[in-house]
Amino acid sequence: MHDETVNRTTNGHGKVEDYTLDELKQLDAGSWFNKKYPKYARASYKNAKVPTLDEILERYGPNANYYIETKSPDVYPGMEEQLLASLKKHHLLNNNKLKNGHVMIQSFSDESLKKFIVKISMCH
Repeated sequence: MHDETVNRTTNGHGKVEDYTLDELKQLDAGSWFNKKYPKYARASYKNAKVPTLDEILERYGPNANYYIETKSPDVYPGMEEQLLASLKKHHLLNNNKLKNGHVMIQSFSDESLKKFIVKISMCH
């Protein structure tokens, strides 16, 4: 999730951390966009569900470039290890067939980024 709460981008209210994955997946994550940006509205956005990162990686695999930001690593301890496990599971780490820059990871937390240094090559 982009925000720490589900208020802005779904029909839910409250902190993301207070929801289970099943509860998050029940939220309508698309109708707000149609209301806020009617010029760009699409019927298919209504009742759009929140995908997991694994679902995105499964769908697009190595045919996409990924720009991933670790939001609030202090609130979600262990997220870096989970992210690395997902990238490895979908063959997006240490794959000679992939070009450099296929996956970019950003964080405002230096501590979070340091957890990736030994596992993946970094650009500065």
